Amino acid sequence: MKITIVFIISLLLFYSASGQKFIFKEDFNQSLGVNWKVVDDKPSYSGPSNWFIENEVLRQTSNIWAYPEPQEYTYHLGTHVFAGSSDWQNYTINAILKATDNDGIGILFRYQDEKNYYRFLLIEDGNNGGPKRKIQKFVNGEVFTLYEKVVEDAIPNGWFSVSIDVRNDSIKTFINGLQFNSVVDTTYSKGKIGLHCYAMSGAYFDSVYVSEDFFVFKQPENITDYKDRKPYVQLSTQTSAAVAWVTKTKSIGMLSYGTDIGNLFQISESEPANKHLIIAENLTPDTKYYYTVYNEGQLFADSLSFSTVKPREQDTISFLIWGDSGTDNADQHSVAKLINNETDNVDFAIHVGDVSQFSGEEYDNIYFSKYSRFVGNKNVYTAIGNHDTYYDGAQTYLNDFYYSIDPTVSERYYSFMWGNAFFICLDSNIDYSPDSEQYRFFINELGSDKRKSALWTIVYFHHPPYCELWEGWAGDQNVRDYLVPQFEAFDVDFVFNGHTHGYERGLLNGVYYIISGGGGGGLDYYARDWAHIAKSKSIHHYTKVNINGKSFELTAIDKDSIVVDKVSIYKNPTSVENISNTSSISRNDFKSHPNPFNNQFQVNFEIKESSNVEFTLYNSLGELVDILFSAYLEKGIHKFQYSNNRLSSGVYFAIMKTSKDIISKKIILMK
Repeated sequence: MKITIVFIISLLLFYSASGQKFIFKEDFNQSLGVNWKVVDDKPSYSGPSNWFIENEVLRQTSNIWAYPEPQEYTYHLGTHVFAGSSDWQNYTINAILKATDNDGIGILFRYQDEKNYYRFLLIEDGNNGGPKRKIQKFVNGEVFTLYEKVVEDAIPNGWFSVSIDVRNDSIKTFINGLQFNSVVDTTYSKGKIGLHCYAMSGAYFDSVYVSEDFFVFKQPENITDYKDRKPYVQLSTQTSAAVAWVTKTKSIGMLSYGTDIGNLFQISESEPANKHLIIAENLTPDTKYYYTVYNEGQLFADSLSFSTVKPREQDTISFLIWGDSGTDNADQHSVAKLINNETDNVDFAIHVGDVSQFSGEEYDNIYFSKYSRFVGNKNVYTAIGNHDTYYDGAQTYLNDFYYSIDPTVSERYYSFMWGNAFFICLDSNIDYSPDSEQYRFFINELGSDKRKSALWTIVYFHHPPYCELWEGWAGDQNVRDYLVPQFEAFDVDFVFNGHTHGYERGLLNGVYYIISGGGGGGLDYYARDWAHIAKSKSIHHYTKVNINGKSFELTAIDKDSIVVDKVSIYKNPTSVENISNTSSISRNDFKSHPNPFNNQFQVNFEIKESSNVEFTLYNSLGELVDILFSAYLEKGIHKFQYSNNRLSSGVYFAIMKTSKDIISKKIILMK
């Protein structure tokens, strides 16, 4: 469905009636190649370009730019399309634009070829030369600036109009009908028109009109646009589940569901709407329900299912993790196909952010359509990434995903339990310092009875505390300062993140850190070493987890279905891990270093009275690995060194026993 721009319709009717002559009109209701030719500037990076028509709007979604730094910021080139006649001389070009990235977008005029033309460029990003508006010319590939001005909000929010009037040697530019500036230049007297992007992965163009007479678009008045979105599962609990969908026209929706296709319950909405959410209640835990969706009695989607949450006693669960979806590119398509193929093999999924790899302005093209089979049958628990916030502070994201029906409860962070695992999702784009509301939520959830009843604790959010694969960024310092100490203090088992485009696995002070940000975005590459990170790979991938009671198996699978990493972790909560502190010795008196260690570590401890002391080493299964020593020791401070090159990487427990007391210390071996 096309975005309706009210003022253009009325103005065109007026000017057509009064004799206005348009020599070119493009509403993008046909294939791009009919009128337009694509050029990617050379040398190009992060390309190729991705121009396409969707819902009668021209889009460009590649982050392509040209030239390495610092030349990149001189030329501000990337990709463009051009159309029209070389004989056009005096004319006004009008277009409607929208940008959801913050780099460069513009209009070309009196276009001769890819190295010779005029340009009106709007560039927002302060790191890339903005915020500025520039009138420029290219002569044999070299750029000359005729006029530039620093402008706050150089690219207006939402849809806006750009108009350029060229008459003889005069060039006048307009934004939303208001003149920006005028210059005089005689280099080119005629030529074609074009549309330009510099590192702009969220460009929209519509209603490109060229008139012989002076004619300027005013500011567009946009009407909210909806398009059909197939159903997706949300708000799963042990006894309820919700189905959401969107229709381009208002309608009364109906959900038909049941465990037996021949015996279905039906729930209808009371009023017509574009956005639909129906909650089925009084369901049975750990049960599959088949469902069909209707609008105004007409079939909208069928052959779908949802499942209720497994209770604590059902301790076999499976789920997927992925993040940083991509930009509707080939790599995303490859990973998405594998994820959709996993639909019948897992219980649910987690997305660790940048659900929209554009700017959080839309989720249909980049998310709902790409993972339609999975989201139509399984609940995906999403986290907010930085890209999800760029357009409107994540408001579009919050409108599309449901984590509570209580308007007083934040949906930016939440928790849930599935089987024997407790999950906490955080939003690392907003405040999570110790005085923040989100931090208080986090600590309360870690200390909750529900979390204490779970065997596994998993936290996920977008920005990792450490990463090896990103040049110029080694991880988030605030996460290290505020969250990592709590992961360790509350014995969190796994932390899943995205943001870094690749796969990483590390183990630090008993907490596993997994980055699974290879959903389709441009890959990051190795830049540094963190001692606790055992594996880092620049690959497009997703991650799969199988929990079977005390066993936790994690597998990373690349876009070619190749297993690139596999780890199995076991825990025995009834043995060494839960040994209590005692009166004659304490954890503060019992230290091992380094921790993690590599084949050798030293233990320092103090006993309050002389005693027989036995020191033993157990693995995470509670199995005896080694007897370190057994001797009578006088009260006071003692230390010893232990070396064993036969042990494999993992979590171990050093157990110290005296004649009266016993204490354990978790230590990590990393080779």
